[in-house]
Amino acid sequence: MGSGDGAARESAVAVRLLGRFLGAGAPVRLAVETVNALMLNRGGEEMFATVDLLVVDLRTGAAAFTKLAACCTLIARNGAVLRVEGGRLPLGILEEVHPDRRSMRLMPGDVLLMASDGVMDAAGPEALEALLLEGPDDMPALARRVLDAARRAGGHRDDMTAVCLRIESGE
Repeated sequence: MGSGDGAARESAVAVRLLGRFLGAGAPVRLAVETVNALMLNRGGEEMFATVDLLVVDLRTGAAAFTKLAACCTLIARNGAVLRVEGGRLPLGILEEVHPDRRSMRLMPGDVLLMASDGVMDAAGPEALEALLLEGPDDMPALARRVLDAARRAGGHRDDMTAVCLRIESGE
């Protein structure tokens, strides 16, 4: 949340803590609630972070999105783009945290973009949807095109992160 060294530290702490809880087998809801409590109870300056979490069962394609103050996720599928919205307050602001949770089945050929507000606000979801629909098969190259579009649109004021992935059949 925000930009610069402080935001990078806050994000790193939140990611590390969530990763540890999820890696230990904690349910997503418990992991988010526990990290929220830890962030609230840290001494010193206020610390908060957005959460944009995707957990996918690679055998079935079942996907669970968990979002707190996160931008929409864009999913290109069969020539159209679906949006998985999310919002509300970030971690570390209130004692009770209520993430937006969405479930869906991802299909072979789906291309996903999860991006920070620095990318989404600069380029705009509509421009990014067009990139997903015409984008290359190479996901790192698509992520670079997304970041380039945000920079061209004036996205130098905020940190920018873009993650692109394509679902493929394991057959």
